[in-house]
Amino acid sequence: MAVEARLGPPADGLAAEALAWIGDRQRDLSRLILALDREAKARAARAAGPAGATDLALQDEIGQAATVQANVRMMVEALAATLPAGPPAPR
Repeated sequence: MAVEARLGPPADGLAAEALAWIGDRQRDLSRLILALDREAKARAARAAGPAGATDLALQDEIGQAATVQANVRMMVEALAATLPAGPPAPR
């Protein structure tokens, strides 16, 4: 993980810890993906109006975006939970 290289020796092993943290929260990740997907599809349906329906391509793009967004959010939370205490000293 590039974060380890950037933070230096105090962060050695951070990638393994962050990945283990995420691994323990796969159900949370799935729920987050579904919640983001559901909300975005509801917004798209409201924007389309009563006569308009969202097409399958748009629904697929929404699902892909929700998956990426949830994974990024989970990675940020994993890093926050596993970073060594305090900010690293400037190099």
